[in-house]
Amino acid sequence: MLKDKNIYIISDEIYEKIVFDGEKHFSIGSIDYLKDRTITVNGVSKAYAMTGWRIGYAGGNAEIIKLARNLQSHSTSNASSISQAATLAALTEESNEIEDMVEKFKIRRDYIYESLNKIDGIQCPLPKGAFYVFYDVSSYYGKHMNGYDIKDSSTFCNYLLTEQNVGLVPGVAFGNDNCVRMSYACSMEELNDGLERITKALNKLN
Repeated sequence: MLKDKNIYIISDEIYEKIVFDGEKHFSIGSIDYLKDRTITVNGVSKAYAMTGWRIGYAGGNAEIIKLARNLQSHSTSNASSISQAATLAALTEESNEIEDMVEKFKIRRDYIYESLNKIDGIQCPLPKGAFYVFYDVSSYYGKHMNGYDIKDSSTFCNYLLTEQNVGLVPGVAFGNDNCVRMSYACSMEELNDGLERITKALNKLN
């Protein structure tokens, strides 16, 4: 039990607002006996689609945050004043944009989940949040095409990138070499195109 351990917890909650199917985000820092040992990190790049504005933040015990601030001030420069003002507006002004965005993500999630599971050999679980699918492609390991051997998630991704210009992330980077990660933070047209390219590449394997 964490309650009895003298350790600190770093909780990355960047996707807290992008959840589906009635799921509710829960912050471990809200547990009373853990709040002084929890550092919660977050930012505006995901929920507010502000990738590139380079704004992140952390919450935790005042002494820990003070030490982190001292370190940060000597290792990186501050975020631009424009980014800070935009972040303040995003976090404080009332808006339905996040709910609208999450609903669009859910439509894409459902579509990509159903489409991938129709491809023979792919097993895709239904994600409950964020904007990625993480699916099993291990049935293709050991297959070949023109001397190209699929051995693991890295060679699988390299094959799709070389053959059809589709960029996926090898699952080995997340601790599961049987899977790959695919983002659906794009248009339906791009998803359709990507699925067609994946299907073409996989149909060539033997």
